[in-house]
Amino acid sequence: MPSTNEFRRQESQRASPVSIWTRLSYPRRVTVELKRLTEQAFRGGRPVPGCTNEAGKEPRPPTRLLSCGIVLLTLFVGVLLGSYARTMHFWFMFSAYDVGIHLQALWKFSRLQGMFNTVRGLNYWGDHLWFSMVLLAPLYRLWTSPTLVYLYQGLGLAAGGLAVYGLARCRLQSRIVAVVPALLYWCYPGVIYTAQENFHPEAIGSTWLLLMLW
Repeated sequence: MPSTNEFRRQESQRASPVSIWTRLSYPRRVTVELKRLTEQAFRGGRPVPGCTNEAGKEPRPPTRLLSCGIVLLTLFVGVLLGSYARTMHFWFMFSAYDVGIHLQALWKFSRLQGMFNTVRGLNYWGDHLWFSMVLLAPLYRLWTSPTLVYLYQGLGLAAGGLAVYGLARCRLQSRIVAVVPALLYWCYPGVIYTAQENFHPEAIGSTWLLLMLW
């Protein structure tokens, strides 16, 4: 146990301006130092509830709540993008030529009716190799509606925000700050305009690239 004089000397060095500046010069210690100063100023050195855990370290933010919020926000953006494209479709605001190619292919895949596409005049995979349509065919058998493909495209584009959030979280070292790049991605005109431009399976290619980088 240190003596009384030694204890006072340690406390004076800890509270000296030089010592405080040294600790504040490290970014990871800024929050901890401010909390310690707050404890000394307003609680007379007694620990403030919620500032530290049992190990004396800074507590982790409510990551589960934040993760659920990001997922819900992704679903909301995806449904919003898909619903807007669906509205444009039923209001005849763009040509249905492109989406007609894929809807006929989905109908044939879901009923095992072959791969020749009468809209395009050739084999469906002779135009582009869209394997994703095969995976979407069982859902189209249950819900035969163009709304399905627009929601698929909208959710696929919105999922890129999750990858951006994961990349930003790893590099910014902050879960809360990482939300900002995700929001900027969802507001990016390229993402919004892609969702408005009819339906194209390759539109969500950017999301797969972001997931690979993540």
